[in-house]
Amino acid sequence: MELFLDPAVNYRQNLQYRIWPLGRDGKGAEVTKRPTWGQWKVAGRQTGDGYIIEAAIPFSHFQEAALEKVGPGSILGFDLAVIDAGGRSR
Repeated sequence: MELFLDPAVNYRQNLQYRIWPLGRDGKGAEVTKRPTWGQWKVAGRQTGDGYIIEAAIPFSHFQEAALEKVGPGSILGFDLAVIDAGGRSR
């Protein structure tokens, strides 16, 4: 899954991350563009009809990565892209 975060909610400053629900090696969920600032916690599992992914992103990440102060009450834009095994986006 690709996750695009827009902390300024201006559709111009997107932070792009790829999250693997089982990891690239099958050993556990991971973010391939590892956040440099702060530690993301990611978990994923396969279900009968897809995957469940959870990610905990520290507020400090947005201050460092996008120079945007994000905290309780902030609005954060996001978008998702899912690529299936056939290479088609949805």
